[in-house]
Amino acid sequence: MDLLQIFRTLKKRLWIIILVPLLTAGIAYFFLKDAAETYKSSTQVATGFTIKDRVQLQEERVSTWEIELKFGNLIETFKSPLVVGLLSYRLILNDLQEPNPFRSMEEDEDFKEYFTQEELQNAAQIFQDKLDSLQILSAYNPKERKLIDLLKYYGYDYGSLSGGLSVQRVNYSDYIAIEFASENPKLSAFAVNTLVEEYQHYHDRMRGVRSNESMEFFTNLVTEKKKVLDEKRDLLRSFQSDSRLYNVETEGEAKVTRIAALEEEKQNEESRLMGLELQLRSINRQLAELQRGGENGGNARILELQNSIDRLNSANIGSNNPAIQDSIALLREKLKLEIARGDLGTTNAQARVERLQEEREQTMLDIQVARQRVGTLGNELARMSYAKSDLAAKRSTIKELEREVELAATEYQSAQEKFNAAKNSFMVDAGSVRQIIYGQPAIEPEPSKAPIFIGLIGMVSMVLCVMVILLVDYVDLSLKTAANLEKQTKIPVAGTLNHINAANLDLYDLFHNTHKDEGLEMFKHLLRKLRYELEETGKQVFLFTSTKQGEGKSFVIMTLAYSLSLLHKRVLIIDTNFKHNTLTESLLAKPQKTRLLNGYMANGKLLLTDGRSDEGRKQAATAAAEAEEGATAEAHTEGQLMSDEQDNYSFISPTHHTNIDIIGSHVTLASPAEVLSGKGFSSLMKELKHHYDYIFMEGASLNDYSDTKELFRYAERVVPVFSAHSVLKQMDKESVRYLRELNGNLMGSVLNKVEFENLKL
Repeated sequence: MDLLQIFRTLKKRLWIIILVPLLTAGIAYFFLKDAAETYKSSTQVATGFTIKDRVQLQEERVSTWEIELKFGNLIETFKSPLVVGLLSYRLILNDLQEPNPFRSMEEDEDFKEYFTQEELQNAAQIFQDKLDSLQILSAYNPKERKLIDLLKYYGYDYGSLSGGLSVQRVNYSDYIAIEFASENPKLSAFAVNTLVEEYQHYHDRMRGVRSNESMEFFTNLVTEKKKVLDEKRDLLRSFQSDSRLYNVETEGEAKVTRIAALEEEKQNEESRLMGLELQLRSINRQLAELQRGGENGGNARILELQNSIDRLNSANIGSNNPAIQDSIALLREKLKLEIARGDLGTTNAQARVERLQEEREQTMLDIQVARQRVGTLGNELARMSYAKSDLAAKRSTIKELEREVELAATEYQSAQEKFNAAKNSFMVDAGSVRQIIYGQPAIEPEPSKAPIFIGLIGMVSMVLCVMVILLVDYVDLSLKTAANLEKQTKIPVAGTLNHINAANLDLYDLFHNTHKDEGLEMFKHLLRKLRYELEETGKQVFLFTSTKQGEGKSFVIMTLAYSLSLLHKRVLIIDTNFKHNTLTESLLAKPQKTRLLNGYMANGKLLLTDGRSDEGRKQAATAAAEAEEGATAEAHTEGQLMSDEQDNYSFISPTHHTNIDIIGSHVTLASPAEVLSGKGFSSLMKELKHHYDYIFMEGASLNDYSDTKELFRYAERVVPVFSAHSVLKQMDKESVRYLRELNGNLMGSVLNKVEFENLKL
């Protein structure tokens, strides 16, 4: 839909666009003309959200989003049902108890019948209790539901008060403006000031409740954490006392040092024991050798000592054991003595035996003492190792208990800090919202907004009308214009005819006079254009058809035939629409007394006479037969059937228009093929072409009948007629597909009944 079409659519329905807004504006004026005057009072409160003029416990960095959130929360609190409900309690108590009420119901008989004086007194007490306890009325309580009805009578319910209340932030400032409008200036001022008071009342109560809850919570938290800390400390002290372990680190280091010393001492004692045992074996061998006597014995002793020294040297390689080194030194001394003794001979053998025996006894004693010492040291090491293991377990337990004590101390300190912060916050935050401008009764009423509302209602109704009109036009799928017809059918448009009132149409007056009606003049012009297109085809026989009934085929045929008669063209109309013989009914004065196309036959053939003399008719028939030389035998025979006996029968009837004749028909269920087949209609058409310049036939609708398809063989061109008011449905599209398949035999479509405004679209 382009702009031009939109403009013409709106222009066509301009009366609706004007009438509907005027009507709605008039209705609005009727309801608003007696509207009561309103008085508005306003107050301002400072929030302190954007000004840092109060004590701060810590540096606060507030973002713009947080500020907007705080303002939103504050505004919603002012407008909340609870705060507005507290205002309604104050208002109703004023009207019920004060001598100068804002609103009075003394003259309202319905009110007096619904509420007794006793009920009003009880209601005042309930309202006061609700005000003191900061509670709202419950609609589920029958008594309180009646109190809600009382508020509605006075106009103090939440809905009524919210309608006149406005709470909003003043631009980007720190202030909030509160306005209230009513019919009483004192009521408006009282409402805005009381709303701020009740908000403060509600805020202080809620702040106190929240602060008490916070203080109680943190007090309990501190007490609990302190109790846990004391329990952990007592458990640690009890474990240290039971295990007699107070300094884990010191006692652990002492035990480790003691174990190391014992291990070193045991190792030394074991080395000494080994040396003593070697020494004992050496003494025993020396005694055995001396008892055998002789020099051989001394040499054997020297060899034995030498071998012992060699074995000890081999054992001492890489270890440097002090005990082994002492044994080696001792054996070397003995070796020297043996060598010296060897020089003395055997004179001192007895003395050596005695000495060796003394050494053996001493050595055996030393070995016994050393073994006892090694056993004692082993027992001491075992005891110290067990004590060390037990100490590690106790040390782990003490470390765990100390960690639990440290964690409990941290939690207790954190709880103490939160408790102090809550206490400080309660002492600092005394409420930042404060009233800076008090509401005053208005001196003059507010300017009436009735004209604005009336104009707005008119504008809205106009816009709605325009939208509805355009929507209806957009969803209208009718053809409307030639462009739409060609787009939907893919058939070229041969001509268009605008919609006129055909009931009283006088064709003679139409073409011979000038009319003030633009529609009639346009119709005459478009009909001439269609006549030109028809003449340009160079054909004589035209079949007019349509996809459905009521498209205007008969009207197009009659008007087109008349326009051709003005050019002195002879036109014959054959009414072959056997389902709706509109042409016959319109052009024949007495069709029931006229021989019709499907009503009379002579010898089974259709006969033609034109009212001339017998000789003239015979000559015409002979000339027609000669002209049709080479035609079928049937055509020749039909030409020979003209006889004197048949001259009295004629199917052609003149109309009341000059040069326009008609062959009528009556309504029948038979199809054209059933009526005309075998009756020489082809020969008749050939002969008629010699007498008439144009022959127009009409076929029944393609959607309903096959008449057009059966008549197509007799026509030279097919002219489909469409109505601009029609909508092409599926059956129409199938009929259009058939018409497109006619190829060169299709002249082009005619769009009939086009609205005058759509002719240029």
